[in-house]
Amino acid sequence: MADVTGYRRGFGYKKSYFGSDTKGHDVKAFGDTTGKYFMWDASANTFYCTGTLDIDGAVTVGVNDTGYDVTFFGATSGKKFFWDESADTAFLACTVDVDGTITVGVDDTGYDVKFFGATSGKYFLWDESADKLIILGALDLTGASQFTGAVTVGVDATGHDVKFFGDTTGKYFLWDESADAVVLVGALGVTGNTQLTGTVTVGVDDTGHDVKFFGATTGCSCLWDESEDQLVVTGPADVPALKLAGAGSISAAAYATAGTAWADGGLPAFANDQMYMMVDIAGTVYRIPLWANA
Repeated sequence: MADVTGYRRGFGYKKSYFGSDTKGHDVKAFGDTTGKYFMWDASANTFYCTGTLDIDGAVTVGVNDTGYDVTFFGATSGKKFFWDESADTAFLACTVDVDGTITVGVDDTGYDVKFFGATSGKYFLWDESADKLIILGALDLTGASQFTGAVTVGVDATGHDVKFFGDTTGKYFLWDESADAVVLVGALGVTGNTQLTGTVTVGVDDTGHDVKFFGATTGCSCLWDESEDQLVVTGPADVPALKLAGAGSISAAAYATAGTAWADGGLPAFANDQMYMMVDIAGTVYRIPLWANA
């Protein structure tokens, strides 16, 4: 047992001294359970507690501008919580379970937040100086998402595939970055103005699709019927279903000057000012005479 080299009592309080400054002694107090004790190791200048420590009050380590390293070890090798006072940084090598709100910084003064993945170079970064979220890896959204600002995927000349799946197997919307093309496997519904500045191709050779344009009147439409290989224009009664912009024939009289009819197999005669429509059928151009409905 260590010698008690100092003991004082007076004025309603008492103090116990074990050793003296620079000449201390080990002090060890055992508990009721084997291997449980607390100990002051004088040679190591360290206090050890191998049991439960119940602290009902604030714990302060060091003072402002002069701190100390603090390490909390877990039950698994390599798992710990570490405050590095020289780096002013907390390191956590374990799982974190947070049952509440996490706030990083304050409005107008934020901080970078970075999460690394299992693959080299893959991470999720909130860049506070740029006010944007950077993802180097895959983004999997399995619920509703709302974006109130611009969304940029990749950079100019280096993009990434973006794919949206539907409720039906095999249906999706894909931006194919290698082909610089949008691929839609499913229905397309457009309820606003649409401007296309490039070529529009529907289907491939020998496998097409119906394309239908509705008019303002019930039952009126323009349909490319892919199964019949026909263009069907349906207009209202007493109104031409097909209208060609430009000058038509000037009058019926112009046609009458060349004769109102000709025999089967004969060649039609045209007046100098007679207008006609040209139709290319299998490489042969035919002229269909036109005259005004007057």
